[in-house]
Amino acid sequence: MQSGADAVLFVGDLSYADRYQYNDVGRRWDSWGRFIERSAAYQPWIWSAGNHEIEYMPYMGEVLPFKSYLNRYPTPYLASKSTSPLWYAIRCASAHIIVLSSYSSFVKYTPQWMWLREELKNVYREKTPWLIVLMHVPVYNTNEAHFMEGESMRVVLEELFIRYKVDVVFAGHVHAYERSVWFSTLLVYVSFSYNTEQT
Repeated sequence: MQSGADAVLFVGDLSYADRYQYNDVGRRWDSWGRFIERSAAYQPWIWSAGNHEIEYMPYMGEVLPFKSYLNRYPTPYLASKSTSPLWYAIRCASAHIIVLSSYSSFVKYTPQWMWLREELKNVYREKTPWLIVLMHVPVYNTNEAHFMEGESMRVVLEELFIRYKVDVVFAGHVHAYERSVWFSTLLVYVSFSYNTEQT
């Protein structure tokens, strides 16, 4: 199934395996792998981890978050000098793509924040004029679902996004279409959608 795309950008919640009984989690991940296999064979899939990849179930003795995700879907984090497979960068065609973790510490001077600051400083716009950020939780969201959940990230990351002129931020989590409107020098996202996710 060749699409002609240079890559697939996926903003988390891959398999929803966490919604299944513990003994069915592996089967759900296997099913997801078969589902994307024909596409992933022809172009890279670049993904961020969502809340459904956490799979933290201490009541069953599973205390390592992201265990299934990290073992099944390795990321090229070492190539971008990241200290965690949950945040990394990759260059694809004319884009520099930065993947962030909404579920790891991101405040100033944490490993993810320091890595992001250095990564943004080193973007070579002559070679990769497009600067794209992927993350799971949106920093702007007017939908009732998860409203203001990304506010703490916005407070910390927005300044870096503006300073280094990030072209677009793709986020998921809300299951709503985001449409952008220019406001001052900042791109603001306004959501209009019916949320089908059952919470």
